[in-house]
Amino acid sequence: GGVCSLEPSLNGFKEMCSCPLGYKGSSCEISPCGKYGKPIFADNNFRCACLPGYSGDKCERDMCWQHCQNGGTCVVGIKQPECICPKHFSGRRCENYPNKTKCSCQNGGDCVVVNEKTVCKCPDQWGGYNCEKSIRNSNPCKNLCQNGGVCVLPSVEKDPICYCRDSWTGATCNQPASCRNFCKNGGICAVS
Repeated sequence: GGVCSLEPSLNGFKEMCSCPLGYKGSSCEISPCGKYGKPIFADNNFRCACLPGYSGDKCERDMCWQHCQNGGTCVVGIKQPECICPKHFSGRRCENYPNKTKCSCQNGGDCVVVNEKTVCKCPDQWGGYNCEKSIRNSNPCKNLCQNGGVCVLPSVEKDPICYCRDSWTGATCNQPASCRNFCKNGGICAVS
């Protein structure tokens, strides 16, 4: 929708575009509403009509981003995202797991489900798969796992293990899963 013109330059003439309101780029290719919206112009201004599943002034917010738990698939309902849960899971965000009662956490440990596995999340001073081992000095699990990951200390002699949520990976659940096996030769992946 831009107007192209020839402008004088050092090498003769150069094509230049005069872009409509909100559009940018040498060919007016950058929409003011990003990839997920369409601008609607009125009274020398515009607003963005977002595609289903996106919201925000410039349609920048993915309503499904990290919405469903335990491998649930997010679909956009009439006004809000909904989850299609994998086998054995239920709840608005697939947060309920029927076999949670099969956990045998001791000493105040909480049974949590991470990627269809039930694991015990132990309080400070307790470790082991069922929180059965006393950790007298300090708990190596404390604040180790990030982004909702659950730390398990198999025994006092072994290193702690982080069980990461579906959308995270890495030894401490600090890398987005989209980074999994992305970089080669020691490269560090970062999602922007």
